[in-house]
Amino acid sequence: MKKKIVLCLLLGMLMTALTGCDSDKLMETFAGAEEEEAGDEDEEEAEDEDEDKKEAKKKKDKDEEDAEAEEEADEEEETEDEEEADESEKKKEKKSKKSDGPVLGGDDVEGYEGFEYLYEELLMTDTEENEETGKKERKKLTVYIPDDDYATASGDYAYANSMGVNFRVELEPYIRYDEEDYLPEENLAYHLENQYDPFYTAEYKDLVIGDVEVLENDAVTAIVEYCEYNEWDEEYFTVFTTYYLVELENGETVLVTVEIDDSETTGKTDFLIEELEQFYQFDIDWDKDRAEQKRTNYAANETENTYSTGSFLFELPMGWKEDTDISDYETRVYSPDGDMAFSGCMVAIAEEYLSYDETVDLQAVIDEYSEEELAADMGAEVTEYAAEICDTALGKAAKISYAVEMDGESAQSVIYVIATDHDVYTFMAMQTEGAEEDAIVVLDGIIATGQIR
Repeated sequence: MKKKIVLCLLLGMLMTALTGCDSDKLMETFAGAEEEEAGDEDEEEAEDEDEDKKEAKKKKDKDEEDAEAEEEADEEEETEDEEEADESEKKKEKKSKKSDGPVLGGDDVEGYEGFEYLYEELLMTDTEENEETGKKERKKLTVYIPDDDYATASGDYAYANSMGVNFRVELEPYIRYDEEDYLPEENLAYHLENQYDPFYTAEYKDLVIGDVEVLENDAVTAIVEYCEYNEWDEEYFTVFTTYYLVELENGETVLVTVEIDDSETTGKTDFLIEELEQFYQFDIDWDKDRAEQKRTNYAANETENTYSTGSFLFELPMGWKEDTDISDYETRVYSPDGDMAFSGCMVAIAEEYLSYDETVDLQAVIDEYSEEELAADMGAEVTEYAAEICDTALGKAAKISYAVEMDGESAQSVIYVIATDHDVYTFMAMQTEGAEEDAIVVLDGIIATGQIR
């Protein structure tokens, strides 16, 4: 317990000295902490079979396998034929359903009551002057969206979330300033680039962004699939998203986004999807079994531990997480299992915006945080102090390393201060004796491979 509190104090004083973070917040986190010791013993019992019985069983099994092999092969062939026939029938049924009822941009769309899971909404753009006639006009479009208690229709867009289907439809969506100069497939590709900017989607794992596919009637579509971790349930879920961009015969442009979360779907989700496909006339990417397989495969073999501050993208070793009890808006703290106190080590990243005329003098940083200044600010003994201006993969940095001791407990720390045209970053690593991992090595890896926007 003492080591936890001491480390917390050391980190708090370091942050106070360098970033202004309140160390009282850190102490409150551990004020009521208690060490627990528990041991679980698992007992395993095994029974050995008699060798003669084993041999007899092997012979019997072999005879049964030989007798059943041909039968299983025949059954497998019959099953494959049946599955192909069922799939063909489903496709025919799906195609026939698409021809029933109203469709997006078609005639006689208003007032249809044949949908069980969709209801009617009206989209309208803001009033604008028609360049040809000089009259004030607005575009209108009747759509059908999932029936949901919290569904929203506001002006030119409508949104609903029902049975795991997160649905959005937009009339005359804004994609980019000069979108009329590009083909629909170029605009959709640009939209996906913005939607899945790696600096803002670091939490998406096994992310697959499909190519934009050109369809009939001036329409394009694309699918995106990924896994995401639910911190509350402590498990992954899978998301399949389909994008559909179409220019209707009357010249109106519509963007439809259908995002399906496999952790929220129900037995009726497929029926809702069928009705959406029927009205909007495009195939929605969804396969419950494939979604489950993607999720279980990734959970069994996690390969990414990417984090982003919004302007800095970096990788942490597997098992490292953000310590949300300590992190705040200005400074984010990462440690094994997201628990700096128990692991005895951490890496912290702080960002500060630079105004238009501000610059950072790295030598002044070193002078300001001299051995004497650090000791005074932290109220602890500082030894093994070293400071230099060095080159890193992120640019020139002021690097300060030292050891600090308090109440008989010691810790090693390294600080990098790196400035860009718009921000100044302070990277810190600290580890106590007996720490679970070498935080300084982890920080060096972040500095070597991280990306600044």
